[in-house]
Amino acid sequence: MSRVILNINNTSGNKNSDNEDKNKKNGGGGNYMNNVLDYMDEIKVGFKFGDGFEKLPSPIANKNYKWFNGAEGPMKNCKVVEIKDNNHLICEMPIEECHLNLMGGLHGSVSMQIIDSIGALVIMLTRPGEMNISTDISTSFYSSAKLGDILEIHSTLLKMGRKLAFIKCEIFEKSTKRPIASGQHTKYFI
Repeated sequence: MSRVILNINNTSGNKNSDNEDKNKKNGGGGNYMNNVLDYMDEIKVGFKFGDGFEKLPSPIANKNYKWFNGAEGPMKNCKVVEIKDNNHLICEMPIEECHLNLMGGLHGSVSMQIIDSIGALVIMLTRPGEMNISTDISTSFYSSAKLGDILEIHSTLLKMGRKLAFIKCEIFEKSTKRPIASGQHTKYFI
């Protein structure tokens, strides 16, 4: 069994230098000691997924690593366009080549990633700085989207307790409001 260690306690007030020191002590990469939340910019209208990530120390030994070349890369042009009552946000994201399957449509895994990533953003609005992990994600697929389409993503916090949060995420093609996919996402606060 492997174990992931997350740095969620920073009491010095100097968040960047603490994490940089820990990263250096661990060989500059290959560890999970980086608290991503320490590096993220405030989530507000205009926030693009990944804002602030450029300050994050490399999670791998390659010093030329850029966050957008990793798993979160396909989300890099997803932008918050509206926030309602700190429990609902709307994002827009253009469909790019990296989002397509072999048939030229939106790949199902991208829809799932949107539900995961944008579901996490709505939690960060309500409880900023609190580390959380996914415990369950479900996705239903209704139709596809093509290169150049703009997705409109609605992420709503349905319920939040002390340890669990429940999110609903809906993905539409913006110009027609055609449903593309929807899902439920459960987060656990650690």
